[in-house]
Amino acid sequence: MKIELIALKLPEIKKGACLGKLIVKESEAQAAGLEDGDVILVTSKIVSKAQGRIVKLDSIKPEPKAKLLARSFGKDPRLMQLILEESKELLFAIPLHKFVKESLINLESFSYDVKAAKKLIENDKTLLVVEHKSGLICSDAGIDSSNHPKGFVSLLPQDPGKAAKDISLAIKELTGKDTACVITDTEISIGFGSLEKALGVYGISPFAKEFGKPDRFGKPKFGGVDNVADMLACAAGLVWGQTSAGIPVVIIRGLKYDKKKGVEELKLSTKNLRKMFWLSLMETLKLRLLKNLPSLPLF
Repeated sequence: MKIELIALKLPEIKKGACLGKLIVKESEAQAAGLEDGDVILVTSKIVSKAQGRIVKLDSIKPEPKAKLLARSFGKDPRLMQLILEESKELLFAIPLHKFVKESLINLESFSYDVKAAKKLIENDKTLLVVEHKSGLICSDAGIDSSNHPKGFVSLLPQDPGKAAKDISLAIKELTGKDTACVITDTEISIGFGSLEKALGVYGISPFAKEFGKPDRFGKPKFGGVDNVADMLACAAGLVWGQTSAGIPVVIIRGLKYDKKKGVEELKLSTKNLRKMFWLSLMETLKLRLLKNLPSLPLF
């Protein structure tokens, strides 16, 4: 199997832009056009720009609650106000400044400019993990200041699944080609660092459905529910980078995948997530208790 990743540069995206039309135009200029079965990976930022989801921070008037939280967690009060407006619920806080202070992470080992990195942490000390209004779990409600002029931020796109569908259908209308689309964003990973995450998917099943499928020895496999959408997002992330590369679209070609006609759901409800957390916590407490018991005689 051969899988290709093809980078596409796009012009600066303005509010109201048709991303599908732009992708078709630039793919013809840069990659000899699109093919049936291509998967189009699109950064959420350009979707937000096309939807007009760009905010000038000076236009935000923080309320008392936002000011209190901002002081407590070392954040810009205007950003804190936006996080509250974009969130259903604040779930937990990640104190980055304390990680640095306690030498739990070493800025020197991964920073392009250590002085600039320290200033970033000083100005935004804590990441707040929230349930976004869309139901997605994300840090700082998905609000992002990178690759915007100073004082401007982008909000997460409205309905990323529909945005993915609109792009695929526009491509179909213009070229006759059947393509899938994945809208992605960068998120913190468990442990350390960041990974690309799928926000919205159309035309491809986001999860492999091979749990219990026989392995090479005929045994039912415990696993096989691969997160295909996130894997594709991370593959695209290797191409478009995180700073000034200016590549917001990647075409993945040659992948064999389970095609779907509709928009796929990528999120669990917070209610279910909480229940899964508490069930796991109870089993963990049982494990901790039992492993510390003295050995019992066998009868």
